[in-house]
Amino acid sequence: MASVPHFPYDRLWQDLSAVWQKVWSARPTVTFVVLLYAAYMVAAKVGEGFSIIPGTNITFWPPAGLMVGMLLVTPRASWPWLLLTGALGESTANALWFGNPPSHTVLYILGNILEVSAGALIYAKLAQTPDRVNTLRDSIAFVLSALAAPVAGATVIASVDAFIAQKHDFAEAWALLWLGDTTGILSTTPLVLVAERVWAARNDLSRLRVLEAALVIIAALLVFIAAMYGWQQFAYSNLPLLAWLAIRTRFAGAAVAMALLTLTGTIIVSNGLGVFGQDENFLPVRVVFLQSYLGVSALVSLLVAVLAQQYEETLSRLKELNRSLEENVKQRSESLRETDERLQLALEAAESGTWAWDERAQRTSWDQRFMEAHGLLPEQPMTIDTWLSAIHPQDRQAVREQFEQFRMVSGAERWEREYRIQHPQSGEKWLLTLGKAERQNGGKLISLKGICLDITFRKTHEERLRMLMRESNHRKKNLLAVVMGIARHTVAYQPEDFLARFQARIHSLAAGYDLLIGNAWRGADLRQLIELQLAHLTDLVGKRIFIEGPKIQVGASISQPLGMALHELATNASKYGALSNSDGEVRIHWELDPPAHPVEATTFRLSWTESMGPPVVKPSRKGYGTAVTGNMIEMAVAGDVRIAYEPQGLTWSMSCPLSRLMEGDGMAPPPDFSR
Repeated sequence: MASVPHFPYDRLWQDLSAVWQKVWSARPTVTFVVLLYAAYMVAAKVGEGFSIIPGTNITFWPPAGLMVGMLLVTPRASWPWLLLTGALGESTANALWFGNPPSHTVLYILGNILEVSAGALIYAKLAQTPDRVNTLRDSIAFVLSALAAPVAGATVIASVDAFIAQKHDFAEAWALLWLGDTTGILSTTPLVLVAERVWAARNDLSRLRVLEAALVIIAALLVFIAAMYGWQQFAYSNLPLLAWLAIRTRFAGAAVAMALLTLTGTIIVSNGLGVFGQDENFLPVRVVFLQSYLGVSALVSLLVAVLAQQYEETLSRLKELNRSLEENVKQRSESLRETDERLQLALEAAESGTWAWDERAQRTSWDQRFMEAHGLLPEQPMTIDTWLSAIHPQDRQAVREQFEQFRMVSGAERWEREYRIQHPQSGEKWLLTLGKAERQNGGKLISLKGICLDITFRKTHEERLRMLMRESNHRKKNLLAVVMGIARHTVAYQPEDFLARFQARIHSLAAGYDLLIGNAWRGADLRQLIELQLAHLTDLVGKRIFIEGPKIQVGASISQPLGMALHELATNASKYGALSNSDGEVRIHWELDPPAHPVEATTFRLSWTESMGPPVVKPSRKGYGTAVTGNMIEMAVAGDVRIAYEPQGLTWSMSCPLSRLMEGDGMAPPPDFSR
């Protein structure tokens, strides 16, 4: 036996409970309900006043527009409460003014609920802003909803009147009901939407604008009343006034004007005033005309208001875009200014000038720094010839040829040239110009722009480096020659302790080099040089070794041989002389001997005097020490060297021009140990 499907009552109950909870939480306040009920009753009375046949229910129906507007400005969860309030108002109006039986009233209420719900849903679906009419799309959506929604209400109510109550023909009643409800929506719904927005922005209203709108509305009412009293030809003269209101106040003024026109028409029709108190046979036609007039006026006002609103919003967007563009331009300008400032700072820091060549105009331009770097004057014309005239004659022709070739060669993009100038104040300077070319597709030069750098310091530094390299090579050759000479003479005269003596002499040579390198080859202080060569006897300095003399700077070329000579003297004194016992002394003294005549040079004198040592015996042969302390020094200083082997102690002395001692190119020839 097949099982019977179980209906999900629990799920249905949960869904219904959730819907009810949502609807209950969205319930309006009592005050809101009372005000809506009162507004519905007023709108129904206005509609009753437009009855073509007084006492019937075929009428212009503002309550439809009221309810559509209220549904659009409230959340959908609260719609049931609004529809119940409208149903209560409909029941009351039928009981007070239309006299329809309850069964008919229920069907009328159903038709009105379908109509206003359809109108609100259609507009919300089609419109760009569902709670207001702002754009052309909104306006078209509103007109379509106003034309479509009354189909439901007119069909239900016309069916009741024609087939149940049998009061009117269905086609005739349907057309009039559709026209009445459409007019009601077109004229009343904008008023509701505007009222909600005006109330929200009530503090921003301009008093002058309100006064202007009031005067135009009064004028429109006067024209409307005149038309109702026989001057129908002036009826549509209201359209310019309504358009004025729509342009100046958008929907607010136009909606208020339409509401007042509708109310005024209701009073005139219900009291049989003006043309409505004349021949009753034409009363239906006049009421239909009035309905059409109000509908057309409402439609025109709506469209003009929408176009004005769009124009204002477009203008506002354009202003915002313009403001944004101005802000962007301001930011870009500020950024360009900061970039230019940074560029100027960079150019100033690099001491760079700028220049440009315009090939089309055959015009040259440069800035102040370029002009100052080339030693040009402000009154000199900015031309290629002026620039070339500042270049050193030996470089000028080469620069001219390179520039002319650069202009002709289609593929050249980067310009680079170094050249000398003879600056009026600074003398000879080196400059470097760098540039980038702008060319057409075919390669023809359009312009050349670049910078100018002072590279004098770099060139001087490069020349000094080259000189130092030459000097370094020369010194290395000299050093190798010295080392070879030391080795040859050490092994020739004292082969038995060659290694020890050779190492000591090389250390002496290295010590002198260390001192020179520490002073960047600018020479050495004489006292430092002596103390360095006596480093192994430091504990005797001031006790048995006495150093005396003024501060003198010895040139680099003299420091090397003088240091080697002092080392040999100290070595011999330690082994054979005054420092070989416990009592001997060594006195190292130097002085400057002023010239006897102004034309003569100052003489430098240095002496090494030993005393209280063992008896001195003159060596039987000359060796390395004799060569170093003798002829090598004489050659180096172009002076005189004397050695006295006195019994009481050895005396060594030298003299030379002070200027020769202080010379320091460091490029003296290697000593000759063969003499």
